Amino acid sequence: MKSRPLAKSLGAAWSGCVVAWRNERNLRIHCAFAALVAAAAIALRLSTLECCLLVLTVGLVLSLEMMNTAIEGLVDLVSPEYHELAGAVKDFAAAAVALAAAPADIIRQPEMDPEVVDSPDYSAEMTPALKSIRSLSIVTDPDNLFDSSAGILTNTQGRGIAWERPVSVEFIDPENHEASFQVDAGLRMHGNGSRGNPKNSLRLLFRGAYGAKKLGYPLFGTDWVAQRFNTVVLRAQNANSWTSSREEDRRVTTFLQDTFAKDSQGA
Repeated sequence: MKSRPLAKSLGAAWSGCVVAWRNERNLRIHCAFAALVAAAAIALRLSTLECCLLVLTVGLVLSLEMMNTAIEGLVDLVSPEYHELAGAVKDFAAAAVALAAAPADIIRQPEMDPEVVDSPDYSAEMTPALKSIRSLSIVTDPDNLFDSSAGILTNTQGRGIAWERPVSVEFIDPENHEASFQVDAGLRMHGNGSRGNPKNSLRLLFRGAYGAKKLGYPLFGTDWVAQRFNTVVLRAQNANSWTSSREEDRRVTTFLQDTFAKDSQGA
C-alpha cells in the first residue's frame, strides 16, 4: 500500500483534532484542565522532572480521549442499534481514559490543598506554623545518596562501614536557638526486610573520624537516663507501625501504650 505524503498525514491529523474539538465535550473539558495544570505548574515552579511527568500524563489522557472518540464512532457505525457488547466496548474505551487521568492526581498529591492554604481562616498561619516545627537537617554530597554505584539510597542492601557516608547534621529549634546544634556524623541504611521500600530508615553514627565520638544532647528530655548517644535511628515507620502493610505489625504497634514500662526500662 502506497503511503501518503507527510503533509497529507499531518493535515488529516489536524482535521481530526478540529472535528473532535467541535463535537466532543469531554475533550474540551480535558483541555481546560490541562491549561489549569500548566498554569499551576508555572505558579508552583515545579521541577523539570515534574513538568515532564505532567506533560506525558496530559498527552496520554488527550490521546486516549481521541482514541475513545474514534472507537465510539466506529462502534456506532458497525452497530447502529443497541447491543450489549457494543456498550461494553465503549465503556472499556472510557475506562482507559479515566485510568490514564489517575496518575495526574497522584503527581499532584504532594502539593498542599489550596482550599486550606488560601483559606482566610488559615492562610496567615501557614508560614509561621511551618517555621515553628523543629527540624533535623542532614546535608551531604548528593552522590552519597543517589549515585548508581555508591549511593546508599540506590543500593539499599549495602551494609557495614563501607556503606557509611559522611554527613552534616543540624538540629533546628525555632523556639530555643540555644538548643539547636550542628555535628558531623556518618549515615547508613537501617533495617532488614524494609530495605528497598519507597521510604527507608536511616542511622546516624557518631565517630571521632567525623568529630565528636558521641552526640551529647537530651533527645528524650533532661530527665531521661541516656544523655549521650553513639547512634541515632531515623525510623521510617516500616515495621511495627500503623502504616505497615502487615496486619501483625499494626496489631503490635504500641505508640500510645505501656509508657510507664518504657520509662521504667530507661531509668
